[in-house]
Amino acid sequence: MSSPAFFSPSSLYICTTPLPSEGKFHWAFVLIDDKGEATSHQWTALDPRDIKGEEGYVTETYSASATSRGQGVILGYFKIRAYHPKHVLRFHDVCAATFRGMGYPTVDENRKNEITCRTWVTKVLRETIETAVTKRSTEASNEYASCFLWGRKFEMVVEEI
Repeated sequence: MSSPAFFSPSSLYICTTPLPSEGKFHWAFVLIDDKGEATSHQWTALDPRDIKGEEGYVTETYSASATSRGQGVILGYFKIRAYHPKHVLRFHDVCAATFRGMGYPTVDENRKNEITCRTWVTKVLRETIETAVTKRSTEASNEYASCFLWGRKFEMVVEEI
């Protein structure tokens, strides 16, 4: 299903929805491909009928309207400017690897150990940003060495991540 009109193709968003606890929100990624198709990536209940049971990484076609998803309200979509579509496979890998083997059998045990949808999203972002900065810094370092050896002027990197 195509995504709502406000999504940009080849982009990544964080989506938040309210939870029953006051001031708490469910966090999930929404990845929009180059055709405008949307897929959610989230740390959530593996069995939607057992919201207190085991959690894990779940991905599914995102078929929401602009303001709601299933029975729930979407509070907001927050676009991640650092996302680049050429890294889509890396993004999937990081999502799948985050918290792999760390989850507990119940939601309550996960919460006691600070394993939540929010900590999952922030850990995926941290890994993605760290990888991007390391990669670009390595490339810039190699360019600097080449410039130094050949007597060329080095131009520092200034990029959005």
